Amino acid sequence: MSYIKKLTYSILPIIRYIVLSYLVIFISYFIFYIFGYRDVSMFINNYGIYINLIFNIVYIFILSKKYRVRYMFSSKYIYHLLILGVSLSLFLNNIILLIRSSGDIVNVNKIILMISSVIVGPIIEEILYRYILISKLRCFNSRISSVIISSVIFSLSHNNIYSIIYSLILGLVLGVIYIRKVSVSNSIIVHSFANLSVLFIKGFNSYILLLSFILLIISVKILKRDYFIRQ
Repeated sequence: MSYIKKLTYSILPIIRYIVLSYLVIFISYFIFYIFGYRDVSMFINNYGIYINLIFNIVYIFILSKKYRVRYMFSSKYIYHLLILGVSLSLFLNNIILLIRSSGDIVNVNKIILMISSVIVGPIIEEILYRYILISKLRCFNSRISSVIISSVIFSLSHNNIYSIIYSLILGLVLGVIYIRKVSVSNSIIVHSFANLSVLFIKGFNSYILLLSFILLIISVKILKRDYFIRQ
């Protein structure tokens, strides 16, 4: 089997998820359209986010059962991983805000946003892009190549150049964290707290940029000493 065929086979679970998620939204809107709803933006803002959240929760259970995902959160590294996720996210987003000067403001229910971006989103993305994709890529790639390829694919699932660059860097970190212990729980922790910190960013802050850089260096040094050396 050629490399392209193997790569295509590896990303099939991700393609399947994306197609199904859009299909669910399309079918839902079609049903609402039959009952007289015509405003697409109104449907997305008032119903689409809830439908998508429910779909993702159900899909997490399906993937967990199909691929036998095991979630084992250890307190040994949780604080270091937490700091890594927060500091990395704050540092990168402040640099983006410095360059971009402003971010997109999305009017979404705060509770739904919290559940979706901090809990459900990181879990399903880590299962798809780390647990499943890296495992499949490892069958015909080195560890480093698998992490890089998975990170590129992860970044391309985002919709603008800033998100792509941010997701590429975050994906590389998540891939390294995952593959060192082959633990999706560890990468979920980093991903979740990275997303959580984004919710509290209001604009560029030079003090937060400096503090996050310092915390990032400290967390990397600690993890390099403990997480990557000790078994």
